[in-house]
Amino acid sequence: PAVDEPAAGDAAQLVRDVVIDYIEGQVDPASSDQSARRTAAGFSPDAPIVRENRGMFVWVALGDKGLYTHDPEALVPMEQRISSEPSRCDVCGQKHAAERSFRVRCYARRKPEDPSER
Repeated sequence: PAVDEPAAGDAAQLVRDVVIDYIEGQVDPASSDQSARRTAAGFSPDAPIVRENRGMFVWVALGDKGLYTHDPEALVPMEQRISSEPSRCDVCGQKHAAERSFRVRCYARRKPEDPSER
């Protein structure tokens, strides 16, 4: 599968190329939504980040090796922005300290009817 919604100017990327611990054919990790119970304004209702849609995707965050990972122990917080003020979270719209902010991407969960990756 492809990683959802690449940043402007980025070409679509295969999950195996950007998620260090992704193994083709392996079952998707269990869904465990521990994210904010709200969604920031400005997203279309079908966007993956909308609370009701999050469980349909596997979420990964930028890790210490420069690739995305499922491993919460390997996550790298985003650097503080230019200002010393906390930045606004793209998920919930609230202010968070840099050490609690992460760059995340997602890819669609596989369905039983999806073709094998191998």
